[in-house]
Amino acid sequence: MKLFKKKMLCLFTALMIMLQLISYTANASTGSVGNTEDGYVVIAFEGLTLGQGYYVEPTLYSYGEIAEILDGSVDEDRLTSADVTNAVLKDKGISVNETEGNYDMGLYLSTLYGVDKGEVNIPQVLVDNGVTADDGNSNQWLGEFDYSFMSGWMFTLDDSLATAGATEWYLDNNESGKTSYDGTHVIRWMFTLSGFGSDLGISSGWGNEALYEGADKGELYKLYAEINKYAPEVFVENKEVKTAALSVMETIDATQASVDSATKALLSAYNDYLGGNEEVEKGQDVSAVLNPALAKLAATVTEPNFGTSAGEWSVLSLARGGYYDLNNSYFSDYYDRIVKTVNETAASIALDGKLHKVKSTENSRLILTLAAIGKDATEVGDYNIVEPLSDFTWVQKQGLNGPVFALIALDTYGYQVADTDGISIRTNSINYILSKEIDGGGWALSGTTPDPDMTSMALQALAPYFNENTEVKAAVERGIKVLSNIQNAEGGYASWGTVNAESIAQVIVALTSLGINPDTDSRFIKNDSSPIDAIMKFYDKDNSAFKHVLNGKVDAMATDQSVYALVAYNRFKNGETSLYDMSDVKQGNPPVEEDDFKEVTAILSAPAMVKRSKGTTFNVTVSLSDWDSTKDYKLMDAIMTIPEGVKVTNVTMGSRAVGGNVHYFLEEDTGKLRIAYYNDKYENITVSGTAFPAEYFTVSLEITDSSVSDTLNFALSGMSFKINSDSTAEDSMHVIDTATASSTTKVELKNEGKAYAYQLYAGDGVDLIPEDLQAVAVLITENHEAISLTYTDGTALKYSPQLTEKTGVNTYVAMFSTEVVLSDLSNIENYKITEEVSPGSVLFGDGNYDGVVNAQDALDVVNAWLRKSDAPEDDEILAMNINGDSRVNTFDTLGVVDYFVNGTEPIIVSFGTSFKAN
Repeated sequence: MKLFKKKMLCLFTALMIMLQLISYTANASTGSVGNTEDGYVVIAFEGLTLGQGYYVEPTLYSYGEIAEILDGSVDEDRLTSADVTNAVLKDKGISVNETEGNYDMGLYLSTLYGVDKGEVNIPQVLVDNGVTADDGNSNQWLGEFDYSFMSGWMFTLDDSLATAGATEWYLDNNESGKTSYDGTHVIRWMFTLSGFGSDLGISSGWGNEALYEGADKGELYKLYAEINKYAPEVFVENKEVKTAALSVMETIDATQASVDSATKALLSAYNDYLGGNEEVEKGQDVSAVLNPALAKLAATVTEPNFGTSAGEWSVLSLARGGYYDLNNSYFSDYYDRIVKTVNETAASIALDGKLHKVKSTENSRLILTLAAIGKDATEVGDYNIVEPLSDFTWVQKQGLNGPVFALIALDTYGYQVADTDGISIRTNSINYILSKEIDGGGWALSGTTPDPDMTSMALQALAPYFNENTEVKAAVERGIKVLSNIQNAEGGYASWGTVNAESIAQVIVALTSLGINPDTDSRFIKNDSSPIDAIMKFYDKDNSAFKHVLNGKVDAMATDQSVYALVAYNRFKNGETSLYDMSDVKQGNPPVEEDDFKEVTAILSAPAMVKRSKGTTFNVTVSLSDWDSTKDYKLMDAIMTIPEGVKVTNVTMGSRAVGGNVHYFLEEDTGKLRIAYYNDKYENITVSGTAFPAEYFTVSLEITDSSVSDTLNFALSGMSFKINSDSTAEDSMHVIDTATASSTTKVELKNEGKAYAYQLYAGDGVDLIPEDLQAVAVLITENHEAISLTYTDGTALKYSPQLTEKTGVNTYVAMFSTEVVLSDLSNIENYKITEEVSPGSVLFGDGNYDGVVNAQDALDVVNAWLRKSDAPEDDEILAMNINGDSRVNTFDTLGVVDYFVNGTEPIIVSFGTSFKAN
């Protein structure tokens, strides 16, 4: 059953990765698929402009299936859109107009037999733009000139309109420059009525401008087709989800937000179908091997140094594996030794920071290791060991290894060095690596046979450029295919004729760098064994180390590479940055120029739910993770997506935003809320205080239609701060990272008379809060200004004005036993609600309940932590735990001080709008 689990896991993992726009891989069929598992395509035939839905729903085929349907008459490596279309029409029993040649399309698809459903219901968006249907269709063939003199069939490949005939439009390396939706192609044959595609949301160039902005449905099509083929039980058990997805797909002018929402709903249904099996969800757990291996590495390599057998790679594993905190003396002592060694070595070489006369990898290896422990490689003792990589003549003296590791090292922290003859080291390195690709794909140090080690290391170097360079993307895809093809029957790899741990390790690092799960991707499962299975066979449990070959002894190099490969896999499973992407290393000082901007992230918070009624008001807030106080900002602008049925009543700046005036405008036809904050006297805008995250602005909203969608999606699509009016200056604009804020935030709309309980935190028994207590927030959608709320066990809940203001829903808090389950707390029948009695309230930070937060409250928290006062009651704990964690301690004291001195909002309130159900 293991193979079945891995195949199902491959699907799930692929769907999860799809939402983050990284490598997607379709699963393989267990029956009729041909001999290849290398390529997949989804195809659909659509009559959306006629209101007739799909003639062929989005359907998934492997390249092998296409070849099998066409009796092997096509080259699977050179499939065209015509090949796929011919195969699918043949598979579905649909005939093409015989005058055009049955199943032999040239420039275009003329007519299809028997697909027209007879009834025409032109979508409203087209009617509003003057699109009509004239004489209709006089026969059973649907095609050109039916219903309109401009009608006919058009197709897109991966959301790009084909500019050549289907026989000339190849699935891979087509002229669009966009080869696939992350590994699976999508072909859409669409019937157009007007404007030669303008009614399809396409501006073809020879017709009219698009009548609306068409959403990219490619990912939804793939997901729908994938589940329909490999897990149809999901649709049997979740008919409403399937119906909703079809409805969105068949809505010709569906918004991108609705498409994304439908995609997530399908994914959620599939997740529920899997039943929470941890192995199925993520792949196997390697901690039983990785943890003791890291411990043994730390115990063995006690004083790592530069260039030794127990040096950089051991330090890399321990740092990226999180074995030691980066402030640990293990790393600081190592760095002190490195400074001494670099000073001595560079001085002896006398080549301006080079650590070897011909081996640039000496510098590269040290650069990436220093990045892993948060050290700036541009200032190591007396030397900048990064700048020497600008000498490309020196870099390429080691052949392929030089440019490969130069790229990896530079990209760990985004280092910049001087150009060589006007060409950057990155361009030189990429071009060099591409030039050394073996015909058919892959790389080797020498010869014409792809080597797994060198191919994998090349892929590791090229991974950051996969979506930026079409040549790189094509080479990487060929490299992935090569690694799949040369994998042995046990899931492992051989180099120089010997199956070994190091080769497998490099493949694992490469795949995780590209967002591919090496334990679940069907391309890398051979006879039920993955690379993870294969590398585990080299583990010596008695020595907590790895062997080079299966019948050998433990080996330092094999251990180093195997351990950091499992670290890379573990980081991938945990959603962390890849092994060589050190952007997550916060403890160190990343090398930035003096004028560079500090990394700042926007965080969007929306209420968990609001009442379903016209006139309901609520707020959405945007906070900043940090602030660059060294910059003289003049203006902030932002764009937020507002769903239909909701209007903006106000935009207000947080109390920490200083110096400007806010202006805003909602484009009702696009749902884009545009916000600007500036001072017309050209004075600076700032953020006061030093505590972060800090609320920057709040958007006040009101529901205008009680039939509004059950799910509202808010997203911050852009946010930037302007330094000056010179748009050509590199430092004129600071673009804020909106990755978190751009993720769709759901707001569930519930009927009145409901309760929704969320656990804020649970005690851990360390500081005052017992392990058997949990703090719970309960949102009540009763339409009352103030009510008294008592749970069935007699617990009286206190009203929280702070959380209520955030959510827009009456919110109450109380301490409950952990034996009380959230499902019972979410049952409105379990509460006694009294309207006549004004509820008691809790103000976070006000531990003595005198109505104000001041120094006395801070002193009360300290005294409680020092045990100088009686143990606080439950209600006091609620108020004192201003940081909303599992303890009452001195951090809460500082939080109280920040609150009454700086007006800093309690953390429990700042994040209280993003409740997580227990």
